[in-house]
Amino acid sequence: MQAPIMADAAPITIVLVHGACHGGWCWYKVAARLRSSLAAASFRVLTPDLAASGVDERRLREVPTFRDYTAPLLDLLRSLPDGEKAILVGHSLGGLSVALAAEEHPEKVAAAVFLCAFMPDCTSPPSHGLLKVIERMHRFASMNEFLMGNGLLNEKFVVFRIQHPYGTIESNRDVPQLDNEIKPPDNDGKLPASFMFGPQTIEQNVYQLCSNEDKTLAKSLMRVGSLFLEDLNIQKPLSKDRYGSVRKVYIVAEQDRAISEGLQRWMVSNNPVEEVKEIETADHMAMISTPDDVAQYIVDITKNYN
Repeated sequence: MQAPIMADAAPITIVLVHGACHGGWCWYKVAARLRSSLAAASFRVLTPDLAASGVDERRLREVPTFRDYTAPLLDLLRSLPDGEKAILVGHSLGGLSVALAAEEHPEKVAAAVFLCAFMPDCTSPPSHGLLKVIERMHRFASMNEFLMGNGLLNEKFVVFRIQHPYGTIESNRDVPQLDNEIKPPDNDGKLPASFMFGPQTIEQNVYQLCSNEDKTLAKSLMRVGSLFLEDLNIQKPLSKDRYGSVRKVYIVAEQDRAISEGLQRWMVSNNPVEEVKEIETADHMAMISTPDDVAQYIVDITKNYN
C-alpha cells in the first residue's frame, strides 16, 4: 500500500458499513490495513454493528423498519463534532444505509462509497435495486416450474418452497441463489420479512473466492436479518438536494455473483458518481477476498475527498 496520510491532514473518520446478515466483523481485514496505513494521521476507522446485527443485542422483532436498522449509523454521524465529516463505505445492503445517512446528514458526509452495494437514485424508491435481484430470483423459480411441469425436474429435487410478499419461490439444488431462507413478515407487522443466506449461496455466490477459513467464520457469525423490502418500497425517493449533493464513488466487484457486475453498472448509470473503481478479482465479499485493493481504494478516496 502507499505511504500513510500525513499527520497534519484534517481529522478523518472512516465508517465501514456491513450488509445484510453480517456485522462489523466482516471488515476485519480492511480495518486492520487502514489502521496500519493511516497510523500517522489523526483518524478513526469504525465498523459499527447495525441494529440486530453482529453483537448488537436487539432482535429482529425490535427493528421493524429500515431506519430502525440503520439507527446506529445515524447516531454515530450525529455524534461527530461540528465541522467534522466522515467517509462512509457501504457494502451490499449497507449501501442503502449509507444513502439514508447521506440523506439525513449530508453535512456530515465527505464522500459516500458503495462497495458492490445497492445505490439508490433520486427518482425511484430505495428498493429499486433490490427488486431487480428479486426479479432474477423469480426467473429462476419460473424455470423450475417449467421443468417440473414438463417432467424434466423431479419434485424430490426441490429443496424448499418459500412464501414471501412478492410471490412463491421454489429452490432447486442446481440453483444455489435460491437456497436462502426467506420468511414473510408476521401478521401484526412487528417482524419484517426475514432473510438468511443459504450454505450453497455462501459457498458459490457470495464467498466463492474467499478462503475456507473465512467461509467458516462467516457461517458461524452471520445472523438472520432482513432486506426490509416492504418498508423500502413505500419510501419516497431520496432527495437531490441532500443525498444527491453528496459526492459518491462506486467500487465494482467484477466477480460478484450476488449483485452482478451488470447490476452494479446499471445502478451507476442511473445515478452517476464522481468515480468508478473496479476490482477484477473480487467476489461479493470484496473486503475479504481482495482486502488490499479495497483498503487502498479507501485510502485514495480519503486523500481525495476529505
